[in-house]
Amino acid sequence: MADKYVLKFALSAVVERRRLTTLLSLSFTLWLPVTAAHAQQARPDLSKITLEDLMNIQITSASRKDQSIMDTAAAVYVITEDDIQRSGLTSVPDLLRLAPGVQVARIDANKFAIAVRGFNFRWSNKLLVLVDGRSVYNRLESGVHWDMVAVPVEDIDRIEVIRGPGGSVWGANAVDGVINILTKSAATTGGGLVRIGGGTRNATDVAARYGGAMGGASYRLTGQWLDRGYGIQPDTHQRSGDDSHVATGGIRLDWNGSTNVVTLQGDGLVGLSGTRLPQLTGPIPPAGGWQPTDWTTETSSSYVLARWKHSTASDSSL
Repeated sequence: MADKYVLKFALSAVVERRRLTTLLSLSFTLWLPVTAAHAQQARPDLSKITLEDLMNIQITSASRKDQSIMDTAAAVYVITEDDIQRSGLTSVPDLLRLAPGVQVARIDANKFAIAVRGFNFRWSNKLLVLVDGRSVYNRLESGVHWDMVAVPVEDIDRIEVIRGPGGSVWGANAVDGVINILTKSAATTGGGLVRIGGGTRNATDVAARYGGAMGGASYRLTGQWLDRGYGIQPDTHQRSGDDSHVATGGIRLDWNGSTNVVTLQGDGLVGLSGTRLPQLTGPIPPAGGWQPTDWTTETSSSYVLARWKHSTASDSSL
């Protein structure tokens, strides 16, 4: 892969007329040069691709095996890497707005309610959400902490959205559909990348990545810090206490042989998420009553995932 410098710059502004609030967002993305053993695949010219080729996009979430969209008996929509880059979005919940049939509602500055086929609320438990085939469902509260699904968008290869029952393939929580977030192989992310962003709502957004080759394997190191600012209450024009701070870090190793493909990856996350809830200050008003109080929730998670694929023949694998 030839050495190159690439710098992306984006500036956006949104004006909310009801509250006369201006939201600004500024981001820089810099690819650092590096010579890697595995060359990245050249992107095809979409204007020269036929309709049949577009329908041959490979997916894995419908039947847990590689197949094209044309051969899939399900309502499938794929958010591709090009869609992610063109959108300029930097979070997974916002990216899901690109998929038709997915209801994405933002509750406050750090909480989302996402569902398929209606019945949308914060703890919707009929939608299975996966990251590289690993469930991120929270059994304690029967839902998904979307503010803690902090996958760097630069590492996402595609997002497969299946609208419709998938319980026979994936089991519980796949009643209304399946969302599978698939990250890129370490062999395709050689080199360095730094993204720095900020604004009036997302105060700080920093992500860094470095990948290369080591022997016959490829590796990728990723780190991200996301600092979301608090919102403003429309009635009192005071802060809502719903700011959040999330730090993530991870590593991925990929080894591709003639008949074996081995993947080992692990991530860790720590975060603070705020909210404002009423608190009872006394038994009888006016000596007591309900007083809005800021609460902070500490969150931490980690995982290790290993996957081995062995090809026994041209059309079968284990």
